[in-house]
Amino acid sequence: MTNTEMSNKFIEEVTQLDMKYRKGFIKNEMEEILKFVEDIGSPQRMQERRKRYSFGQKPNHVFDIEILGVWSMIFINSFNDYKQKGIVASYNREDVEETSMQAYSLAIYYKWLEKALEQNFNIEEKPKEATLNIEQKLIALHSLGLDLRDYSNTESAKILAKILNVGSENIRKNLSNLYVGKNNVRNLNNLTKVSELFENKTFDSISNRLKKEIKEHR
Repeated sequence: MTNTEMSNKFIEEVTQLDMKYRKGFIKNEMEEILKFVEDIGSPQRMQERRKRYSFGQKPNHVFDIEILGVWSMIFINSFNDYKQKGIVASYNREDVEETSMQAYSLAIYYKWLEKALEQNFNIEEKPKEATLNIEQKLIALHSLGLDLRDYSNTESAKILAKILNVGSENIRKNLSNLYVGKNNVRNLNNLTKVSELFENKTFDSISNRLKKEIKEHR
């Protein structure tokens, strides 16, 4: 499950509870995540966990993640790197990278729960999608196929300004840096933000391209 899928599923379940029980529900989910990450480091505890669920016992949590035991320390380290320092780990092997991204998704979900608890936030609706800045919007459009290199930046910017409802000058300045290279548009923060948009399996090819470029920025 991606962090968005976990958040949506959690909201569906927590909103069925009376308000007085919701805080406890959030606390339990956070505790279960930490137990899960701790258990990953012990093959015996993970085997016991799988055995319980194979006999029909319902998990006492919303999140649903399965990892290969061989990459357990990669998962633990990647989870803690993001949870504690906000660092997104990166690896050269695709199978290891997949495990790392699972941990990253779980850590994002954990921090979302943590923020809800700290602010005494009563979750009643799905979290609002994070607003993209103009550079991130352009990268997203280009990732979906927009390529205006055969046209004037000035004229292209005028059209995009009407579509995106922003000033054309801001767009014109960014168009030259949109397509390749490490620059103020295709920087690590913008690429990471846009990559999160394409977590759905429908956009695997786009997501993989962005992840590859993110690695090159590290």
